[in-house]
Order: sequence, then structure tokens, then C-alpha cells
Amino acid sequence: MRKPLALVLVITPVVVLLLLIYLVKTGRLSNPFENVAPDNEALSDVVGTINNFLGTATDEGQEKSIEERFAETGYPNQLLDFDPTQEQAVFGVVSSNPSDKTMVLRYIFPFTREGKVINSVIACPLSDSKIITLDLETGENKVSQAEKQLYEIVKVGSDTLQGICGDAECNSIVAGCELVR
Repeated sequence: MRKPLALVLVITPVVVLLLLIYLVKTGRLSNPFENVAPDNEALSDVVGTINNFLGTATDEGQEKSIEERFAETGYPNQLLDFDPTQEQAVFGVVSSNPSDKTMVLRYIFPFTREGKVINSVIACPLSDSKIITLDLETGENKVSQAEKQLYEIVKVGSDTLQGICGDAECNSIVAGCELVR
């Protein structure tokens, strides 16, 4: 009695897996990993292997130039690339370290640097540090003067930081600092 039960327990998952592979390869079922791009290199390799095996790997985004990908976003052309020492760059805040007055930031704009992570000293004077609160209901922005340094009050993961960099690599942000909430 145990052998048939063991056989069923082994064969059933194999049959289900083969059926799912068939359905994905024939296009009757979409690949749940098709547009997944994990940050972890090992997971990225596993997802890539699954996509290659299923024949649904898409290199469409990799084949397009950065200009073509940017054109699809609908953003104004001036956000594609600009000098962050002259105009405000926009960053997502990954972490903040008030003891050394730094933030780990991920570029949003300029688009040519999108996703690049940097560690930057936040050197804006308090007089040049603002907090902008977006009111989603009215569409209005409330601008207020920061009372503390931005690295002390940032909401990691939800705030964005805008500022003018002290050098081309944005090792420091020195002017026009704005936390957008």
C-alpha cells in the first residue's frame, strides 16, 4: 500500500510541473518571472535561468538605448542628462547616517544615472534646506523651512531628496536641498 502512495506523491508534482512548463511555453499561461529583476545577484541568476529555460527571457529593455527607454517614460528631455552641479539632481533615500552627515542615495534624475547608488555628504546650510509636502488631494505643495538638518529628519524609503551637487560625482550635496514628502 505504501509504494503506490509514494509513487503518487512523487509523480503528481512532476506532472504538475511539466503541465505548467507546457502551458508557459505555449503561451497559455504567462511566466510569473518574466519581468522580475531582483537586486540580489544569486536570485537574479536563478530568475534568468528560469526565464531562459521557459523561453520567455526578454532582452527588449537591454537592447534599447538609454535615450529610447527614456523617451518611453514621457518625462521632459531636460531630465535625461544634465550637470548636477548646476541643476538639482533627484534621489531616493536608501539610508541616512546623521553621525557623519551622509545619506546613501539612489539616483532618480538625471535619467542617465538612474539606479546608481552613491554615498553623499549632505552639506547644505540649514538656511538652504526645505521640506516640500505634496498634498495629493489638492495637488498643491507646501514648502517649509527645515528646522533640523535633512539627514536628521529624513524618512528613509519614502522621502526623495533634491539638491545641487558639489562635484560631478555628487560626493556632496551643497545647495538647494529639498526633502519631498
